[in-house]
Amino acid sequence: MLLCFFLGTPAHSWLLWLLFHHGWKIKPSQVFLVNRTVLELIFCIQCAVAMLDTLTNDTRELSGVSSFTSGLSWIGRPLMQICICVERYLAVIHPIIFLKYKGIQYRTASAAVVWLVAAAYGAYEAFTGIYCEFVYDIVFVIAVIVISFCCASVLCALKHPGPGDAQITTQRALPSRVRSVWLHVSSVTRASGALDQQVGVAECVDAELRIPQRCLLPVSLNIVKRL
Repeated sequence: MLLCFFLGTPAHSWLLWLLFHHGWKIKPSQVFLVNRTVLELIFCIQCAVAMLDTLTNDTRELSGVSSFTSGLSWIGRPLMQICICVERYLAVIHPIIFLKYKGIQYRTASAAVVWLVAAAYGAYEAFTGIYCEFVYDIVFVIAVIVISFCCASVLCALKHPGPGDAQITTQRALPSRVRSVWLHVSSVTRASGALDQQVGVAECVDAELRIPQRCLLPVSLNIVKRL
């Protein structure tokens, strides 16, 4: 928990600063990224609250805050990651549908639903004090299945050349596809790591922001790029 708080909190705070230091307006492609980063930051803070709650002999106020932030982050993070992977699945496999629903309002609505579901469960856990382990298990199993399906589908699509790939040299095409493979492997890794209660992963920043694209994986540090 100490490692999550002292490493995760400044890392995700720095990522949010990089996203917003040019202004509060974000692009549609960054909606899920911002929400996922906030959820990761809440998770890191929750680790500190849980430790403080233990040291102060489980006071009622801290226990409520710890339960709420725990339920909020542990339910919201995998659900938000599902949104990210489904978005990329549609962009690669079903581009027409993706273009039809590429507006920021659809992404914002999806993120709002995730926040409502996660906050509702967090509030239930905070007020009742009941830890429903089966709820976590169901959410994480669904997340692993959906994320694995999306990643496998995209990776299979990357094996087949697109309409313009014949004109691209192998030297230029291969590094791009390798980075894409790393991106989707990181998505599966973070979903699997959540089942073992590992540290969450900050999503890579859009390349257009010109920000160093480094992502913390639950088991190692990898450099990946977005599609």
